[in-house]
Amino acid sequence: MIKFDKQGSPGERFAGLRRFVLACLISMFVQLPLMAQTTIVSGSVTDMSGQPLIGATIYAKGTSIGATTDLTGKFELRRLSSDAVLVVSYIGYQTREVALEGRTELNLQLEEAANTLDDVVVVGYGAVRKRDLTGSITSVDSKTIMERNPTNLFDALQGAAPGVQITTNSGAPGEGANIRIRGTSTFGSGTNPLYVVDEVPMDDISAINPNDIQSIEILKDAASAAIYGSRSANGVIIITTKKGVPGKPRVDVKYTRSWSKIAHRLPLTSPDEFRYFNRQRLRLTGNTSKYELIDSLKPFFNGDGNQYDQLFRTSAKDEVNLSVSGASEKMTYYLSGGFYNEDGIVVNSAYKRYTTRMNATYKASKRLTIGNNFQFTYSDQSGINESDVIGNIYNWIPYWNLFDATGEIMHNVGGKNSTYAQAMLERMAKSSSGDPPCFMANTVSISI
Repeated sequence: MIKFDKQGSPGERFAGLRRFVLACLISMFVQLPLMAQTTIVSGSVTDMSGQPLIGATIYAKGTSIGATTDLTGKFELRRLSSDAVLVVSYIGYQTREVALEGRTELNLQLEEAANTLDDVVVVGYGAVRKRDLTGSITSVDSKTIMERNPTNLFDALQGAAPGVQITTNSGAPGEGANIRIRGTSTFGSGTNPLYVVDEVPMDDISAINPNDIQSIEILKDAASAAIYGSRSANGVIIITTKKGVPGKPRVDVKYTRSWSKIAHRLPLTSPDEFRYFNRQRLRLTGNTSKYELIDSLKPFFNGDGNQYDQLFRTSAKDEVNLSVSGASEKMTYYLSGGFYNEDGIVVNSAYKRYTTRMNATYKASKRLTIGNNFQFTYSDQSGINESDVIGNIYNWIPYWNLFDATGEIMHNVGGKNSTYAQAMLERMAKSSSGDPPCFMANTVSISI
């Protein structure tokens, strides 16, 4: 900041004025190049055949300046620097980066992303490339499944496929789920989709180890009825398990340990707060005979009945998977074994699962191929009746003790059930759900 001293000599005032004019001139010359560096860029985006790409995204790298192409494939960007780098992207095409280098008009062409359009998907009657696919199909590959680290197939599909709704029956360990594809399509004859595992229809997929899956295809439209008939009214989920690949034998070992706990605890009234509000209620109703609810001779009425700490815990999950795979000129094989153990958030709830799988094919001759798919699953689920867990927590009087004078658990007092006692004393064993523990399918393929 330049100050002018009115009391100074004329020479000093002139020197100050000269510095002020010089500072203004310098700022003008500095701003001119900066203004000259911004420009307006326009152009078009097309494919390699010259067809416009509608809705392609163009933005300046490292900035928030961007636009999309219109119905003719044209775009316009403002306030760009002359050395900006534009990033152009479109679904199904390779992303391209272009440096402006002072240009104000660009005509850009994008190449098709062959790595996605050439992906092979299973459609029930064979396998086709995505570029040749006309039906409504969603594909989930093994990489996507493993990134989610699922405990079952329902976790693998949750949020991974548009139009597929998955609702769990409860939060108990090992509990199943319901899958709805584009809503409920029928009444009275079941709403579950048809499951096809390695070309064999199945009623349930809860017994399959997610680590054994190569890909999942979900057929959503009516075209699947031409293959599976009326059974596909609610959609079809095609599961392809892993096979051996040519090369040296491969051994994969994976161990995962994770923890979980209750995300949010609903607030409970403390014993003192409950006594206060109860006294106010008794006073307002005119009944003062039970004014004081504390009895020093009865420890049961002087406890803390908050069951959150006793009922809920931090649970641990352990999962071990081992697989051996390989292939030769005439034979392919894939052997796997898995163990999964989960302790539930609620005490005395747990789930264990043992799985093993063998996929093998043998090319007996040029025209004859023999295959065998074998799966064995054993699961053990235990827990409590979760329907009244939260309700019983709130029905229990806050100043009631959870234990009697001898240290035994109080089960029922005045018609009110203790959830903690229910979890500790009424442990119920649940049988494994889903397909039979043992499944085997033999295939014979003859080429004509």
